[in-house]
Amino acid sequence: MNKFIKLLVISLLSFHIAWAQEANTYFKAGSAKLMARQFKEAIADFDEGLKLDKYNAAAYGSRGLAKAGLGDFNGAIADYNFLLQLTPQDARGYFYRALAYIELKDSDKAFNDLDKALKINPSDSKAYYHRALLKYEIKDANGALTDLDACIRLNPKDLKAYNNRGVIKDQLLDYQGAIADYTKIIQLKPAEPQAYYNRGISYKNLQKYAEALADFNKALELKYANSDIYAQRGFCKSELKDSKGAIEDYNKAIQLNAKDAIAFHNRGLEYRKMQKNEDAFKDFNQAIQLNNRYSSAYYHRGNLWMEQKKFKEALTDYDKTIQWEKQNANAYFMRANAKFQLQDDKNALVDYDQAIKLSPQDALLYFSRGMCKQRLGDLTGASQDWDKAASLEKK
Repeated sequence: MNKFIKLLVISLLSFHIAWAQEANTYFKAGSAKLMARQFKEAIADFDEGLKLDKYNAAAYGSRGLAKAGLGDFNGAIADYNFLLQLTPQDARGYFYRALAYIELKDSDKAFNDLDKALKINPSDSKAYYHRALLKYEIKDANGALTDLDACIRLNPKDLKAYNNRGVIKDQLLDYQGAIADYTKIIQLKPAEPQAYYNRGISYKNLQKYAEALADFNKALELKYANSDIYAQRGFCKSELKDSKGAIEDYNKAIQLNAKDAIAFHNRGLEYRKMQKNEDAFKDFNQAIQLNNRYSSAYYHRGNLWMEQKKFKEALTDYDKTIQWEKQNANAYFMRANAKFQLQDDKNALVDYDQAIKLSPQDALLYFSRGMCKQRLGDLTGASQDWDKAASLEKK
């Protein structure tokens, strides 16, 4: 090799090293700004660095993160694509691209990327976590649980994974399993109010009202205060025969959220127990005004109408209840009673029949239907119903 060529090679190498060092300076500066969440400034540095070194896979990945930080998910995906072209076995590239697809509501592509990320790196707990969330969105609760199990196995301190697994178990009626998950969160982070609240809901679902009350109290002590927790605690107090305490909590729930139909409804029930029917009536009215499909509020207001002997108004409310609760035996029974009081015996009998079909072991239903049959002149049928009622009473 002659001297000229040697000098040319040395010069090119020197320029390449200088360019690489300058590019690396931009990449380092961009990475620092990325960590400081200065996304625009980070992108500017990565742009300059990539002008000098367009094959730096890590720079594309980092610039993609910065773009995602600014909400430019399509731009982020474009950078992750470059990253994966340069390093097709980079599990992180698939993972971060999946997160961008999730933000763009493209679940199919997100699933595909998370599957690839886990095939390359089956120890990525975060990939299992996010795939679990996607499975939950498409109603695959059992698949979501499987992925959350894997996530927790790989990262036993992942609080979000325990929480989401607990929520899914709650929805699958595995309340004990949910309680175990929320308890684990509390063991790892004793001052986590959401865990106490969630565990309280699970205890409530198990009708363990004293335990639920204790958890709601703890959550409130930890400043977890909203209308729902007061409404939930009020319900527990009601079940524990503390009507005064229940009403105080429902008052607080309504103070925090004047559109909480459930709080009005439940406070109305509590007023009923205390024979404060005028207050109860107002609360059922308000619950219906806030939610005109609130079947239980219609039902209980109907009962108040019945006590006031306003049978037409009661009938209208029971119609509403049955419109949204076609399997509610009590609603058919009470509507039958309203019709019976209005001398509409044939239609009352139809409702008594339906109530008995839904609740065939209720002696009162047979007794009432017997009264209706008697008035219709079916004395044999009436006698049979009364005999049935008597036999059920003896059990």
